[in-house]
Amino acid sequence: MIQISSRNNPVVWQVDRQYLLPAQSGQVRWNGNLKQFEVCDNSSGAWYKIDNSVELSSDPQLQSIMDWAKKKMVEDERIEKLAKEYPAVKDAKEKLDIIIKLVQDENSST
Repeated sequence: MIQISSRNNPVVWQVDRQYLLPAQSGQVRWNGNLKQFEVCDNSSGAWYKIDNSVELSSDPQLQSIMDWAKKKMVEDERIEKLAKEYPAVKDAKEKLDIIIKLVQDENSST
């Protein structure tokens, strides 16, 4: 869900029409005269200024996922360098990739 915060009342407006909460959902427009975004209160038709700040939050697991991805990238790069330098590493990696693919194919067919 996309939410745009406003320091005026009401405090949070929902912009995404896919979800219907909170009840104060409305249309967003650019007010060229005032040079600001505004959201409409559908019940009264009033337009409220939207702050230009954005707040993003993430799942608590995101940091551990990012740490894992960084380690994985470093490890993959290290193996790639070794494979370029040592033909035996390249050959072993190719064989490992083939074995993994065969096992996955076998598991998906049963």
